[in-house]
Amino acid sequence: LRSLTALHAFPFHLPFLRDLTALDFTISFCGMNFIELFDILSKMHALTDLKIRLDNSRGFSIPHRQVADLKISSIESVQRLHIVISERLQEAIFRAVRFPNAQDLTVSFIGQSVHYDFPSPHFRLHDVVDRLFDTNDGDDGASLRPLQFPRVARLLVNIYASDPENESRYGEKYFSSGGTSLCLPLHLFPSLKGLRIHSNLPPNF
Repeated sequence: LRSLTALHAFPFHLPFLRDLTALDFTISFCGMNFIELFDILSKMHALTDLKIRLDNSRGFSIPHRQVADLKISSIESVQRLHIVISERLQEAIFRAVRFPNAQDLTVSFIGQSVHYDFPSPHFRLHDVVDRLFDTNDGDDGASLRPLQFPRVARLLVNIYASDPENESRYGEKYFSSGGTSLCLPLHLFPSLKGLRIHSNLPPNF
């Protein structure tokens, strides 16, 4: 087995886990041990394609102690990375993870439904971006930490007012009358050659 898709749980104890070359998983904050998760991912030396979807639709929070105990982890084998996160991301768990050999990075931001499953008209991503990327702002030890994505050459940013998977499932399309605001820390990508941004509502950069 070389490829695996897992929903709402991470297969920590599968015997062939370290042999995977492609992994696509959706996890909930409820009961997830991120310290163990990042440790296992860092030991999957055959893994080249990784997609992580953080499902925090119920608004769970990670225990503060677990966030404080996160150490810098390096997932060196991944070359193509896709992270899907929602506006509800409350903890900076990804700031402790490094992908030194990733060349293709896709980040998909999903809006939050607020009324009868319709999306919020305004999608502000500044706080979410700060929790995803280690921007090093105001940190005296920033120069001592390696960059998160030193070799990323292609960056794709998707901004959806609502979950596109739900839209395809129910056959409905949502068009927000509002907009989105986003500040991309492009200085974190010293090897960047191409940037694409897809959004189903007007962006403000």
